[in-house]
Amino acid sequence: MNGKKVNVLIFPNLDAANITYKLMKQVDGAESIGPILLGLKKPVHILQLGASVDEMVNMSAVAVVDAQQKERKQKSKNS
Repeated sequence: MNGKKVNVLIFPNLDAANITYKLMKQVDGAESIGPILLGLKKPVHILQLGASVDEMVNMSAVAVVDAQQKERKQKSKNS
């Protein structure tokens, strides 16, 4: 990846994404957070069956940040 750090990967389908993220976790010890569905009226954060405690904590943190951003937007909109 040309010596650059990557924090977002986009795949053409779910199979390609699953294969790649599992491979990265095994080879490089990479940490994945998600899946997160975007483009809906409300955010959707998904925990997969068998999620580890770390995965649960990470997804909870993402959900909190989403809620804080939504609250800030509402406050600025009402001001």
